[in-house]
Amino acid sequence: MNNNSSVINDSCSFIERVYTEDYVFFKYFYATYLRFLIAPGILLNTICVLVLSRPRLSTKSTTVLFLRYLALFDILSITLKYIRQEINYQSISKLKFIPFLTPTFCQTLYIGMNTCISIAMWTIVLMSL
Repeated sequence: MNNNSSVINDSCSFIERVYTEDYVFFKYFYATYLRFLIAPGILLNTICVLVLSRPRLSTKSTTVLFLRYLALFDILSITLKYIRQEINYQSISKLKFIPFLTPTFCQTLYIGMNTCISIAMWTIVLMSL
């Protein structure tokens, strides 16, 4: 009465426990989705900034100002996240040596990226008030 579907895998191997088919799919999906979304994200946010910077719209309300700042910080967030992801991919997966990859550079990159993301989120919160 030993059913294979109910048998618990007694293996202590980290790779067998963690690297399931679902995990591997989402890991590769996460690594590639940013490459597909970076161009449309930057392009559409740039169009938003250009449209919202027109003289007719820029003096209308504070909502236009909030939307302009949101688009700017979205562009920065997308760009910095892509740079971080590409550096991780090149240095960890491809094992390439990156000479400017110092602790100071990494801290500055992470702080800048997280700051831009936080400002974009708080801009959305402020717009809803």
